[in-house]
Amino acid sequence: MARKTEKTMTIKTIGEEGSAILIDGEMVTPGKVVSVPLDVARNLIHRERAVKYDDSKAKEAKPGAAGK
Repeated sequence: MARKTEKTMTIKTIGEEGSAILIDGEMVTPGKVVSVPLDVARNLIHRERAVKYDDSKAKEAKPGAAGK
């Protein structure tokens, strides 16, 4: 039974071009950023199919400041 408040983690999938990972019934290609339950994220990271994604830097970056 699912908990009311389930902890999640944002991950970025990794793998070879043309491959895919089945996550909760959906096919996810390498390079995609997804939010998954914590136990799923830990499993994928342990099997080296994903890495923890830190989007705090993307949120802090100012628009147009990339080339300066």
